[in-house]
Amino acid sequence: MQIKQFTAKENRANADFLLLQDGVDSQYKHITVGNFLKDLSTGNQSGDVSSNWQIINADFSLSAGDKGLIYSPQDIALTLPATGEIELKRKSPTNKVNLTNLTKINDITLTAGSEVLLAFSKYATKLIYDSAVGWFSIPMEDIIIKRPLSLPSANLIQKFYAFDLALADNTKIATWVDTASGLNATQSDTNQQPIYKTNIFDALPAVSFNSSYLNTDLSYLVNQPYTIAVVESRSTSNQAYFFGMDSSGGNQGLHVGYRGNSEITLAQYSNDLNFGIEAYTNAFKSNIWIFSNSSRGKEIWRNGIKIASNSNTDNLTAGNNGRVGRAQNNNYQGYIGLITTWIGQKSTTEIQDIFTAINNTFAIY
Repeated sequence: MQIKQFTAKENRANADFLLLQDGVDSQYKHITVGNFLKDLSTGNQSGDVSSNWQIINADFSLSAGDKGLIYSPQDIALTLPATGEIELKRKSPTNKVNLTNLTKINDITLTAGSEVLLAFSKYATKLIYDSAVGWFSIPMEDIIIKRPLSLPSANLIQKFYAFDLALADNTKIATWVDTASGLNATQSDTNQQPIYKTNIFDALPAVSFNSSYLNTDLSYLVNQPYTIAVVESRSTSNQAYFFGMDSSGGNQGLHVGYRGNSEITLAQYSNDLNFGIEAYTNAFKSNIWIFSNSSRGKEIWRNGIKIASNSNTDNLTAGNNGRVGRAQNNNYQGYIGLITTWIGQKSTTEIQDIFTAINNTFAIY
């Protein structure tokens, strides 16, 4: 069973189905929009739904044969416990819906312990069960779906996930919270603050950088193997680093990103690993990058495939002037949905697991 997202429809056709709770017998039943409007105007019953319909205001359970219309002016948090039953709960009020055997949302497989957030921009969505397609949702407005982001947790040090910001569209960002260790990225200068943008990576938001950047502590990278994962889409053909340090000196100035229009790099101000890529084409293109420094050497992975490597194993010897959206005084231009870092050795299998976890959330490839 799964929930699917359908395009918002402000004005519904008469043949569209509504799912309602009957105000007389409390059963969940369906009716066409045309008949529902007819009921409201005449008081007659049609479509097996009493004219005394009501908004659902109490806790209830749904199984495969039930149907219901759920109104929620607040976000609805959806959590999958280890038992396999999902609880769909309003944050306020505390009404909830139990959905048995829900396994997917928008074709993304859920795993036990994952959390999914359905954030509604207006007041209603319909959770509908159909024998042909299973459960699906028709929102009154487009909804944002937080797909499960279950990253490998061993030695995860920083996690900047745009969805966690939960801001209004076009909001300037003074602090991007690191939800792994609290090593936040901040910017007090309002002229240098990036902007939160909704619906960039499909239904997921991103942080837009355009000659803007955030400051963060990267000292934990010193003398450590590390892995950096980034979800981004650039909007420039110029040099554009999305993560690193504004510091120079051999192995003292990490810079990760686009060295030029057709080159990607993992660099430490020495021992650089560069690789040629296609030039920017002024089109939105999402990438999942993974940059690794380990006992194997330096590696660059793009969308689950290792595209470049060398045998250099030198670690960083300094971690000053950490930046998100910039490095070596060179600003990134584009959208960043996620930046995460791990310390310690990561095998090729672990790197592929990181890609799979990220792609399960962003559904890019």
